[in-house]
Amino acid sequence: MKRESKLGYLGFLGFLGLLGLTYHNPGLYGFYGFFGFFGLLWGKNLSDERLRRNHERAAKNGFIVLVGGLLAVIAATGFSEAAVQNPLTTVIAVLFSLGILVYSLSLVFYNRRGD
Repeated sequence: MKRESKLGYLGFLGFLGLLGLTYHNPGLYGFYGFFGFFGLLWGKNLSDERLRRNHERAAKNGFIVLVGGLLAVIAATGFSEAAVQNPLTTVIAVLFSLGILVYSLSLVFYNRRGD
């Protein structure tokens, strides 16, 4: 019996990129990157302990980057006197993308390193 990774369902977020074509918003094209997670659904059976540990370590790295960045942004906007709503939403979107990128790169690094 083949077990599929629940992480593969993140691939459905890739369809949000189609909204970029509909609403002419190129900022949504970044969601196409989530289609790569579909490979976990139909790929080889990789549910071993090492892979699970690597997922946990990579998720920890992405979480630290995301929370640390959000704390820095919220602290910086708390001390500013100007209205910064538009730049703030952009920075939060960039931090979310950065968290996903750090997670993905960490996972590749840990899997290639082999420990």
